[in-house]
Amino acid sequence: MACDLKCMHCGSRAGHKRPSELSTAECLDVVDALARLGTREITLICGEAYLRKDRTEIIRRICSHGIYVATQTGGRNFTPLRLA
Repeated sequence: MACDLKCMHCGSRAGHKRPSELSTAECLDVVDALARLGTREITLICGEAYLRKDRTEIIRRICSHGIYVATQTGGRNFTPLRLA
């Protein structure tokens, strides 16, 4: 839920990182479970996914299952380097 924007229309109430957010291991377990269910696409939303330090590890795991991954972003501080 961490986000560097404070949009009034945000239905998720993103902003500060919550203490109860999933750990890296929990995120990877969710990805593996979704793959077992036959998921073909995952979109990372709610806050800014690029603020997670483990985002590349999570994205790699999604891709390793042949699942298409997309990210919804507000684009702030999103650079070509960050995209790469």
